[in-house]
Amino acid sequence: MAALIYALVSIALLLGVVSLDNAITRLFWQVHWPTWTVACEDFLSSWSVGIAVGAALLAAVWHDWRARRNRPSAVLHLLIVLLAQAVLIQALKYGIGRARPCDVAVNAWVFVGPNSQYNGFPSGHFTAVAACALVLLRFNRPIGLFLLLWAALTAWARMFSDAHFASDLVAGLLIACAVERFVAARAAVQGSSHPRRRTVALGRGCHWRGHLRFGHCRRQGHQCDPTGWHVHDGAAADRCCGRPLRAWHGANADSRRNAGVC
Repeated sequence: MAALIYALVSIALLLGVVSLDNAITRLFWQVHWPTWTVACEDFLSSWSVGIAVGAALLAAVWHDWRARRNRPSAVLHLLIVLLAQAVLIQALKYGIGRARPCDVAVNAWVFVGPNSQYNGFPSGHFTAVAACALVLLRFNRPIGLFLLLWAALTAWARMFSDAHFASDLVAGLLIACAVERFVAARAAVQGSSHPRRRTVALGRGCHWRGHLRFGHCRRQGHQCDPTGWHVHDGAAADRCCGRPLRAWHGANADSRRNAGVC
């Protein structure tokens, strides 16, 4: 039901923006842009996607390296989203066949159907950058916010180069949001760059003997709880931990030495 509502709202929004495309394009070109913006547009049109994907991959690798045992993988999530949006974008581009502003001047209603000449809807550059930003907002918020700004600059560059109407960009953003959310829901992603609390239930009658290592409660040589979660020393040593033990893992685990409570 949520997917159906999202689709209907997206279609209604796109129809509204398409009806305003001609006016938005005319208004955009009424602005007296400085001459140096031409060089900025050339750079963004050529390198915006490569820089966004490279930055997103580096940030995802850094997240996975820090998380170690955390699942799912930020790199895998990013790659799946990028691949899915690329396939969908290309199918829509050549299936819908919308003319670009540079092809038809200011006429936003030129849709010719499947062909290899007109492929303006939606914007592939902007969708890829927006997808990177949305994925990184889930795993690394500062980098995600930077990529959102980068996506906004990419959108400006695509309109400045007469490559897209405003509705092409809106469609790309809606597609990026839908694909990222679908992949996240399927993978049950709850990425974060911060350590999370996890409750580990230890076997009744287990005692701490100085410290627990890799989630194992040792008592007379037995492993009462082979959960695999790393737990550091705590003030509750030699106490019975039959009740749930709150354990910390992640980059700040060492600063949580007294987090264990029996």
